[in-house]
Amino acid sequence: MGRFRAAVAAAVFLTAAGGYAQGGGAADSLLRRGDELLKEGSYDKAIADYSRLIQLSPNTASAYANRGFAHLKQKNYAKAISDLNQAILLDPRLADAYHDRGQAYILNKPHDYAKAVADFETVQRLAPNYPKIKQLLENARHVLSRNAPPPSANDSAAVAATLERQVAGSAMAQIKKGDFDNAIADLNRTIQQNPNSSSAYFNRSLAYTGKDDFSQAIADLNRSIELNPNNADAFLLRGSAFAMNGDGSDKVIKELNEAIRLNPNSAEAYFLRGAAYRNKEDYAKAVADFEAALRINPRHTDARHGLVEAQFLKGR
Repeated sequence: MGRFRAAVAAAVFLTAAGGYAQGGGAADSLLRRGDELLKEGSYDKAIADYSRLIQLSPNTASAYANRGFAHLKQKNYAKAISDLNQAILLDPRLADAYHDRGQAYILNKPHDYAKAVADFETVQRLAPNYPKIKQLLENARHVLSRNAPPPSANDSAAVAATLERQVAGSAMAQIKKGDFDNAIADLNRTIQQNPNSSSAYFNRSLAYTGKDDFSQAIADLNRSIELNPNNADAFLLRGSAFAMNGDGSDKVIKELNEAIRLNPNSAEAYFLRGAAYRNKEDYAKAVADFEAALRINPRHTDARHGLVEAQFLKGR
């Protein structure tokens, strides 16, 4: 992709790996204000700000986590669990989200101490010095052991899902450190145990992307999308992998069209599609996409550079 190659790789990798929230200045302002309202105990107003942030940037894990905590404080436990589930799906390393969900499982009716124990154990693994986690875990285990029924199929599935989330969190930490081989080894084991895990294939594709093994990344993304065709980031990453693999701009653009359809607030998808149009020498469409990326995230440096170049080339 010419001069855009490094920018494209870094942008997609950081976005898909949860490197930063999309949505630009408006999203940042909503997050900061929501956090202040949360600290003040203004939970309704905080929830409103986090909800607007989620509309702007639907892949921001902290927005779901903080909204879930606000619901927890308001004793809306089912809503809290729903938001915290999504936060953990987006970022399996959020110790606060596991902690708050564990509390919600205990306070909700019927009380679910088995799931609470699993969440508190995850908190202890992610953050061994997390305040009071040892006592919370001991208390939950004690209640669970007093009258524990025989394990059911649902319990086994919950344990398996918890283990999968733990492996995902570890693998993502390894990927961010550049330890791609160990991440792949961990995710291989997850896929052996659950060959229908869309997230495991997606996460493994990130590791292969980090190793510049784009053919294998594409194979994993094909399977991930087959299992979950509504993951905008999977189409975003597959479009980038096609570009890095030299598969041609038209193929890249088709992927990014789908990513934008699924998430029209993705600055990265517009930027990458603009880069593909620039490589096709369709400078008018490149300009339009770079401008769209900057409307969503005015601080997107690569989009701004791409816009300047595309405008120059368009006007030659």
